[in-house]
Amino acid sequence: MRRLNTPRVLIATFIIFILFALLAPLPYVVMSPGPATNTLGTDQKIPLITIKGHATYPTDGELALTTVSVSSPESTLRAPLILEAWLRSDTQVLPRDVIYPPDQKIGDINAQNAEEMKSSQEHATTAALRYLGYKLGSDVVVQAIPKGSPSLGILRAGDVFRSVGGVSIVTAAQLRSQMLTHRPGDVLAIVVDRGTQRRTFSLKTGQAPGGRALLGLLPMDQFTYPFSVDIRLNDVGGPSAGMMFALGIIDKLTPGSLTRKRIIAGTGTIDDEGNVGPIGGIGEKIIGAYRHGARLFLAPISNCPEIHGVPAGMRVVGIDTLRQAVDTLQSESVAANASVSCGTKSVP
Repeated sequence: MRRLNTPRVLIATFIIFILFALLAPLPYVVMSPGPATNTLGTDQKIPLITIKGHATYPTDGELALTTVSVSSPESTLRAPLILEAWLRSDTQVLPRDVIYPPDQKIGDINAQNAEEMKSSQEHATTAALRYLGYKLGSDVVVQAIPKGSPSLGILRAGDVFRSVGGVSIVTAAQLRSQMLTHRPGDVLAIVVDRGTQRRTFSLKTGQAPGGRALLGLLPMDQFTYPFSVDIRLNDVGGPSAGMMFALGIIDKLTPGSLTRKRIIAGTGTIDDEGNVGPIGGIGEKIIGAYRHGARLFLAPISNCPEIHGVPAGMRVVGIDTLRQAVDTLQSESVAANASVSCGTKSVP
């Protein structure tokens, strides 16, 4: 009987293990700086922001929205590529589930990103026009009705509220306030417009976890604008361009220039009231903006603690509201003594 050469077996096993470790796909994604896009510019020769029915004014700089590039959830990443990305200073290696929900298909992810982009454009338009003092008409639309809701089978997505319990409703905030005046189990008269018809329904309210009455639906404010504002951007999804779109609309609708021939970059979600919210990938977006030529970056103030290693010459200013963003751009000196300024807090 031949004896096994134990050292050779161990070496062969070790080599096989190393090859498997190097070649096996791993559940990670790579996030890196993406391109910056001027909201005052064009996409395939078509303006990103088109305004009709109101005078517009020339602009002379850039208000650039920033993006990140993230590897697809279906891509196959192996150890050498992950190690290379991990060693780079401008990329992040993250568990796939941090970016992509484990049970969500790529088609669903793309659809969600597109819907978030559309919503951010609507919020940007509303916030910008409100900042400029325009009075906007508003309706409350049923956006979605979940399973198990007391409204299911009675109301539909797309229904426009006219009154609840005899009280006129024109904003989602009014709807929420009105529901606080009722108890679970109350039967309310709900008047909605469905297409071209006005319909009245009797609806028994359900009970929320806190004990208050609920209709069990997702309402959405739908605003009517005094003129047309159209935002067009291909191949970018998510809500993080909202603040920069709002600034672009304001710059086009007002004399003078917010940029004063500068390349300004930034990121941040925005709501209808002009509040700026946090985003992901702030470090990569700052690097992408720097490579684009920007030397002033507007960041959500809630992202400031995450910001480290700002490129030399780049100034990052924390922003909480659209008004703060406009005031910052109109200021002659912005955070001159700090690379990162978050309100009264400066980070060297």
